[in-house]
Amino acid sequence: MAIISLLSLQDAGTLSGSEIIPVNQNGTTKRTAVSAIGGRGINSQTQGDQAIVLAGCNNKALSSFGVVVQGEGNYVGSHIHNTILNGKNNTNLSIGYSTIIGGCGNLIAGCNACTQHSTILNGSGNSLSGGCNTLLGGKNSKIDTGGSCNNAILVGDSATISSPLGCNNNIILGGSGTICDSSNAVIGSPTASSICKSQNSFLGSGAFTFILSSGCSFIGSAPLSRITSGSNNSIVGGTNNCILSGSRGAILGGQCNCLKGNDSFIIGSGINGFADGTTFINKLSATSSIHAGDGFTGTVTISSTAGDKSMVITDGIITGIS
Repeated sequence: MAIISLLSLQDAGTLSGSEIIPVNQNGTTKRTAVSAIGGRGINSQTQGDQAIVLAGCNNKALSSFGVVVQGEGNYVGSHIHNTILNGKNNTNLSIGYSTIIGGCGNLIAGCNACTQHSTILNGSGNSLSGGCNTLLGGKNSKIDTGGSCNNAILVGDSATISSPLGCNNNIILGGSGTICDSSNAVIGSPTASSICKSQNSFLGSGAFTFILSSGCSFIGSAPLSRITSGSNNSIVGGTNNCILSGSRGAILGGQCNCLKGNDSFIIGSGINGFADGTTFINKLSATSSIHAGDGFTGTVTISSTAGDKSMVITDGIITGIS
């Protein structure tokens, strides 16, 4: 049998992992697949400086210092220092230093030079772009913020953070909420609810709840409620409440209330409050004095559908109603 020097052989092309090579095991020459040497995996490909695939099948690491560990059908594309750890059919096209851990069908896109330092942890069908963004679990959620950064979705279900103009420092804690064209916004765990063009706003929970074009605004737990303009407005609770315009207004609870005006408030249900600097209520009861005005003394007539009432005020204190 002829002896052939290894140095006289041609360089091999890209290895699939299924090629058979001889090995010496305990003094006996045996054969094994290339995939068993260094854990390259079956039918896997590498390209680029220090790119590596460790185990799994049909995986590709085609970037410098790209790494795929285990899994099936995972792909690390161009650019540098990107990683996929396990999972199936995940794709990492980040400009650099981004990681997908587990899950199925997740994508980190490489749309621009800012798409770096991002992470997807498990989940399925999730995708993100932009820099320093994070998706943790859930399904079919998306962060699409171009050059913006520091956004996160935690266990969302078709949740979205997006803006062609840029949005930073937003977070969705669960559910199917949407944040668009806003920064420093937080959504808790609602259903089909959104914050849009409203900086520094918070939406807690409840279905079909919206904050639109109203910065520094707040909705707690109020299904079917909305704030549609102004700033520094709040709906604390209740259901089917709305603030249509004005700033620094609030609806504390109740249902089917509607507020327009600056520095006004609604306490109750079924109230349309359309004035500035006014508190609207259904009924008022007090166990002590009620003050009206600053030192005013006189009689005030209150008109209602139930008839006129006279309110007696002495030195700013309501002393009687007849």
